[in-house]
This record gives sequence, C-alpha cells and structure tokens, in this order.
Amino acid sequence: GPPPPPPAPRPGQQRPFPSKASAGMMNLSDGSTKHAWWSISDEFVSAALERDSAQEDAAEARQRKDKRGEALALRRLARARVAEIDELIWEATGDFDRIAEMAFEDAESIAREHLQETKATHDRWGEAVMLLTMAEVDKERKHYYNAKVSEFAPVLDKAMAARDAFSEMDDKQMEAYAWVVAADVHRRSEQAPSSWRIGANQTFDALDQSLLLFDETQDIQGTAMAKHMMALAYMHRNEVGEAVRLMEDARDGFTRAGNKRLEAYELDWMAEVHMLKKSGREALPNAEEALEIYKEIMPKSRRLADTRTSLVKAHLKRGDDETALRLAIEHVEMAEEQTRPRPLGIALMALASTYAMLGRF
Repeated sequence: GPPPPPPAPRPGQQRPFPSKASAGMMNLSDGSTKHAWWSISDEFVSAALERDSAQEDAAEARQRKDKRGEALALRRLARARVAEIDELIWEATGDFDRIAEMAFEDAESIAREHLQETKATHDRWGEAVMLLTMAEVDKERKHYYNAKVSEFAPVLDKAMAARDAFSEMDDKQMEAYAWVVAADVHRRSEQAPSSWRIGANQTFDALDQSLLLFDETQDIQGTAMAKHMMALAYMHRNEVGEAVRLMEDARDGFTRAGNKRLEAYELDWMAEVHMLKKSGREALPNAEEALEIYKEIMPKSRRLADTRTSLVKAHLKRGDDETALRLAIEHVEMAEEQTRPRPLGIALMALASTYAMLGRF
C-alpha cells in the first residue's frame, strides 16, 4: 500500500515547502527556485562514505587520546549525518520527514554529548568545535523546516560563542568557519525588506572576516566557499556582474583545491547566473562541464538530475528549442528507469517547463 503520511512537525517547526523567503531560496531564470546559500550536503560525493571514515577516525583518535583529532572527526561525523539526508531522501519512496529527523537528532546528539565531555575535561578547543558543529547542524535543521528568521537566533549565539573562543586561542581557520555560519544567519533578514539593508551589511561584514582569515591560513577551499556565498549575496543586490566574477574565482579555487564535486557545483551555479543574464550561450558550456563531472563522480545523484535540468534551460535560452525538448524527454526516460518519485519529479518538472516555454500546452 502507499507509505504512511510523514509525522507532524515538532512544536515550532513548519512543514517543508518551497518558500523563497523562509527557506533561503532564489528565483531562477525560469521562475523555479534553487537553494540560495550553502548546504552541508553540497560538499560530499558520498556522505555515507564520509560518515564511515569519520567514525573510524574518531575511534582511533580517542584510543590515542588525541583530543583535537577526536573533536574534528566527530564534527565530520555530525556533518556527514546531516549531508546523508539529501542522499537518503533521494533514494526513498516516502516518509521523508522521518528520515530527516532521525539524521538531525543523531547529528545533534553526537555534538551535544561530546560538548558535555569537553566541558567536563576543560577542553576549551574541543568545546568550541562542538559549539560550531551544533550551530551548523541546528542551522541546517531550521532551514529544512523553514523556521522563521527569529528562530535562527540560537544558531548565531552558538556560532559567535565558537568564534570568540577560536579568536582567543588564535585558531584563525576555525574562526573563519564560525564567521561563515554567522553570515548565513545574517543574510536571512533579507526576507524582511525593511531590514534587508542592515542584514546585507552584516552578511558582507561576516564574509569579509571569513575571507581574510581563510586567506591568512591559506585555506583555498574555504576561500572559494566564502566567495561563492558572497556572489549569492551580490545577486540579491542585483549586482550580477560582480556575482559572476566571484563565482569564477570560486570555481578556480575549487579546481586548485582538487575538489571536483565543488567545481561541478560552482559550474552549475555559473550556468544559472548566466541564464539570469539571459545568456544561454555562456550558460551552456558551464552546464555541460558540470554534467560531465557529475556523470563521472556522482552518476546516480540528485545533482546530476538538477544539472540536466540546467542544460535543458540553457538550450531554451539559446533558442535551441528542439534540442531542449529532446533532452527534457531523455531526462524523463532516464528518471523512469530509477523508479523513484523524486528523480522523476525533477525530470517531469523540466519537461513541463519546456513545453510551457515552447507554448505547447
């Protein structure tokens, strides 16, 4: 029979639905939406492999009494559990909220339990790492449930506490990551037009701080990540030219860091930005290059499906109507082979949008 309905949201939570304002979504070239910031799931080729590796590293570090190694491995473990939500829901046929909530609770428990341990042993650095981890997990959870902007205040409190601790200990790299979380919380004030100018300034200030620290610690990937986020902040100001420049810098950074996963992610975003500029000619090579990378490293992932959609839209922008329609139909045929609802849903939306753009109702 059909899967049972998902559980009701917990108190203070709302049912997930695509809301640009509350969920941090951005209107794209065809009127659809895309996550307008950075999610932990964007960082992994396989969250399950990262989870297993982090679990093993945490156990080994604990055996060696390596407190720093254990804290970093547990941070990786908690983040991998959050990233796994994207993969698990992609493979599932229903009960998406229950899958997500179990992973969030597990990630939160990992960080909370080790936070208590670090406090008991007066491990100040480990405590700061767990505060940062709890802020990251809580941010992703609130994002998933479309929490109100005001409900992100505890996330900012934890991130700032971690930032202060890392600053006192002169750990500039970890302080930079705390600033990134702060920037994400600040930019959510954009949903209220009256407070957007203040929120935008705080967002840029936080990202400026993170960029300075990433540069000082020669963290190439961290610098690229912060530049990507700043590009999206510029897009919200309608400064698309500056956004493109920063995304090109971010793509170069991910390439230099050897992270093909994030290189493809940035290429897909660059395609979207070019389409916002009504430039299918410039968008197409970005989408094609992203698709080739995803085919190589993540052949069954949602990212591949999303990028196929970008490719269809790029052809439409170029006026290659028949090519776009052919690719959209192939998109659906490939999704039907997977016999899961979410891949098919993405493909059908792409096909429906294509027919609508061509006036074939």
